[in-house]
This record gives sequence, structure tokens and C-alpha cells, in this order.
Amino acid sequence: MEEKLDRPFHLKERGATVKTEVLAGLATFVTAAYVLAVNPSVMSATGILITWALGIVCELCGLYVPDAAAGYASLLPDFSNGLAVPSFAPTFMKMDFSHIGVTCGRHSQTTRRRMPPIEKEQAMDTNSFVLKGSVCYNTSPQEVRCVEGGYAVCVDGVSAGVFEQLPERFAALPLVDCGDQLIVPGMSDIHIHAPQYAFRGLGMDLELLDWLNTHTFPEEAHYADPSYAERAYDIFASDLRRSPTTRAVVFGTMHVEATELLMDKLESTGLATYVGKVNMDRNGGENLEEDTAQSAADTRRWLSDVADRYDHTAPIITPRFTPSVTDELMAQLADIAREQRLPVQSHLSENPSECGWVKELCPWSSCYGDAYDHFGLLGPRTVMAHCIYSDETETELLRATGTYVAHCPQSNAQLSSGIAPIRRYLDLGMNVGLGTDVAGGANLSMFRCMADAVAVSKLRWRLVDESLPALTTQEALWLATAGGGSFFGRVGSLAEGYEFDALVLDDSKIRTPRELGVWERLERYVYLAEEGGSLTRKYVSGRQIDLS
Repeated sequence: MEEKLDRPFHLKERGATVKTEVLAGLATFVTAAYVLAVNPSVMSATGILITWALGIVCELCGLYVPDAAAGYASLLPDFSNGLAVPSFAPTFMKMDFSHIGVTCGRHSQTTRRRMPPIEKEQAMDTNSFVLKGSVCYNTSPQEVRCVEGGYAVCVDGVSAGVFEQLPERFAALPLVDCGDQLIVPGMSDIHIHAPQYAFRGLGMDLELLDWLNTHTFPEEAHYADPSYAERAYDIFASDLRRSPTTRAVVFGTMHVEATELLMDKLESTGLATYVGKVNMDRNGGENLEEDTAQSAADTRRWLSDVADRYDHTAPIITPRFTPSVTDELMAQLADIAREQRLPVQSHLSENPSECGWVKELCPWSSCYGDAYDHFGLLGPRTVMAHCIYSDETETELLRATGTYVAHCPQSNAQLSSGIAPIRRYLDLGMNVGLGTDVAGGANLSMFRCMADAVAVSKLRWRLVDESLPALTTQEALWLATAGGGSFFGRVGSLAEGYEFDALVLDDSKIRTPRELGVWERLERYVYLAEEGGSLTRKYVSGRQIDLS
């Protein structure tokens, strides 16, 4: 956490005056000076205890021990005399005599005079804490739980639950008081192309295959140049870090060095990601087509390079899609995935022309999905993007194998692909999440993705199949959080036992004369985030992400 404390070592507000604060400070430093003059060698042990004892006395008397005294104490262990602080001293120094309050946002209920900043991690080396605010998260795809003025508790990076009143057993944890700001689960973007971020917003009037040949493939060829990849991925990683996304499943390119650069940069963001080196040994066009054997060899080399290299970034096997991968390479990639127990990502049934093309390339397959399943590439650790035109055979294959469907509504509309039957997939209990699919989708906003998912489901209900009702906003929130988050494990909720991924949202500048409940505020935020909303805090497994 990178929260800044208002008064790092001031334990209670007692209405101290400037005079008493000055007296306390003078007393502190006189004591320190005396100890140093009499016997410098005891400073690291005795001096620190005297200083802190005096601080507690001053605290009980309503005084304020200045930051400088704390600074004096913190420097003691580094003195050249080599004496160590006693083992009991750190525990004593960290004693919490009152609940430390940290405020954020203009609606905060705690007001404190700002002092020179200190990172909270420096004071408390832990990812256990409490967020206080207006909490909202799904309890099922159709239902949400909202707690106004609630407490979301994180213990060692895992949610201990959301409470209306803070249980006594958590009273000693640092409190981050977010006032009336919204606290929601982090969001997982389970289909995004990092190299395409450079040309987002271009070619949105083209159909998929034309768009690939005109923009995507030529752009991805640039990533053979590491200097270009460095510049492009700097931008992508920086923007993703400041977006609502806490976890992502990411396509790179076929270039090993560029893909490793991408992984390095994503690791530095603190986000949790899967990143894939793309494989394509046919129909890639000039400068973007691999030799089959070399593609498999480069994949193994890449996996060897990144093995045990990251804490939050992991590899994922990435055959681009069947039209770009021969059966021979698909079989080799399946072998690698099995050997190294790796997840898989690709595309499936996105466009009618693409589906027809696969029938020509793989006449032996029962459906497009079978072109992957034949090699053992479908399953609960596989994400297939789109699945717009999956027939009954393919849908049952996806359901039976537990394969994840990444619904990418903006991209599907922009590239004239169609509208996936997400209601049908949810009714069947299939694994479904959301993807921005940049650059088919024009931006990183998962809120925009949620809004688009609801909108296109309405069009599908009206124009295609009235037997499948449109999605609700509650279901869209589920898809963005718990639906896609489950690909990463127990992720996507603030309920007890889930990894603590959370967003804190300030909606105070989205103006209205109405009094709104917590759910109404969040529902409005989905559609109006860019009008006046702001992301003020972001956590992944309890780690606070730098949004600067």
C-alpha cells in the first residue's frame, strides 16, 4: 500500500495546541541529545526506547510528538556502531494505541491536518488493511450486495469479508477511510492485444479480415524492432496500470524479444497478467509468418527465458487462430501446453468469413471449436475470444470442456462481426468474461465494455432472438469481475476468501439533483465514468497500484 499518513506517529487526536506540540518536541530532542552525550553506544537500543516512552507520555497528555522524533528513531539502526535494535523494539514501535485513520476523497468523515508525507508501507510492511466506503459486489450473476459505509477487510492480500460494522478482531488493522466513494471488485480483461494499442481508433469502418490485413498484421510486424516495441509497450503498460483493469489476458506478437519486453513492463505495473507469444505459420502476410519448426522452437526458448522470472506475470500459449496456424504447429503447441501445464488463448467463431475459411482449412473438423479440441487445446484453462457463431455442437463442446468465452462487444460491433449469445451461455452455466479486444475495441475501459455488453444484448434480443432476454447491468458487472476473474483463480469478488482486488471510485463530479443509493451510483458510473468519475485507488491481491 502506498497510503500517506497525515501524522505518522500521532496516535490520537487530543486537540493539542501549537505550544504543547513545541514543548513535546523540545523535550524529545533534549532527551535524545542527553543520551547521545552520555553514552552514544546505547542509542540504538536505549535511546529509541526513551524516545518512544516519552512519545507515549506526551500522547496520554494530549501532546503531539513531531515527525522529526520519529525520523530520529528510524535512523538509529543504521548507525555505524553496529549495534542492533533489540528484537522487542520493532514490535513496541508498531503498537497501535488507537485505530489509525486514513482519509481519501472529499466526502471523508475524518479530517486531519496534512503533514510531510510518509508512505504507509514504510510504517506498516503489510498488505492487511480495511477500506471503508460504499461497497458493492456480486453475490451471483443476477444479484449484488451493497453496503453503504461498509468495511472491506483485506488480510494478507485476501478478502476477509465486507461488514456493516467492523469486527473487533480487525480493529487493529490500518483503516483507509474513503468517505462515500464506491468500492467494487477489480476487473479482469480476458482478451486484449497489446501491440494493437498503438493504432486504436483506426480502421473502425472495416470488416474483420480487411482490418487485419490493412492495420493489424502490418503493425505487428513493427515489433521485430525492439526499440519500437519498447516505446509502444511503455505506453500500453502505463495506460493499463491507470485503467480499471486489475488482471488481463494479453496477446503479444510472434517476436520473442518484444514479448519478453512486454512481460517486463507489465510486471512493473503490479497488475496480474497472462501474456502470450503469438504463433502463426500461415496466412500472416509479409514479415509476419513463421516457419513451423522455428515457431515451436522460439516458443520453448521464450518459456525458458521467462521461467521463474516474474511474480505477477505468467506465460500463456497463444496460437493466433486456426487460419494462421497449421495442424502441425497446433499439435506442437498443444504438446508444450501439456508438458508445462500452461493455459491457452485464441479466437473462435468471430466472423462468418472466418468460419467459412476454417471449414476449408480443416475439413475434418466437426466445427471450428473442434479444430482446437482435436489437439486437446480446449478446457477450463483456455480462453476463446468471441464465440459469436458457435452452433449447438460447438456450444456444447465449450460447455463440456469448461472453456472460457471472452465476450468483446465493442470489437464485435466495430468490425461488423456480430453479437454473441451471452444470455444463452450464462443460462448454460458456461464460463464467460469480458474483453476490450483492443484495438478492435477502441479503449481500455472495462466500464465501457460493460455498457456495450448490455447494449448489444438488447439489439440481439430485438433483432435476432427474442427468446434470449437482454443482459442486466448486474450481470455485466459479474462478467467484468467474478466471471472473467475466475480464470485467475478465486478472483473477482469482495466476499470472504477471494483475492483482494478492488477499485475505489469517486463519482462526486457526476452531478445530479437526486439522492441515489449505492447500486444506482455504480450503475450510473458504468455509463458516465468518463463524464466525471475518477479511479482513486486500485488494489491487486492487496497490493496498492500506483495510479500516478
